[in-house]
Amino acid sequence: MFCTFISICFTFCYQWFDIEQSDFLDRLSDSALTLLLGFIVICLIGPVLEEIVYRGILFTVLQRTGMHTSLVLIITTSIFTFIHVQYDAQQLAFIFIYGLLLGIIRYKTNNILLCIAIHMIHNVYNLFFYI
Repeated sequence: MFCTFISICFTFCYQWFDIEQSDFLDRLSDSALTLLLGFIVICLIGPVLEEIVYRGILFTVLQRTGMHTSLVLIITTSIFTFIHVQYDAQQLAFIFIYGLLLGIIRYKTNNILLCIAIHMIHNVYNLFFYI
């Protein structure tokens, strides 16, 4: 049920932002091996590492400095957005909003596991429905 809700939200957001699949995802469908390796990197390793770095380490370090939570969210989300330079401006706007939502989830739950799960689901959705 939760995954269905997430899929519907992603579909709505991609249509609302008029986002098309990237050339990078197109290249992944060239062979079964590249698709498998793409899945491992994009859907498993990437989300875990990104969430640990941005919503784990960086969020915690900035929060411990006494910085206001909204500023922590904006800084971590901005850096998260800027590492996705392979996308166009429209897609980056979506990534910023998406990163901000993940940051809010991290702040409200004080845990990155849900962020990792949502990030993985989002990347799986992109990989298999936008190729």
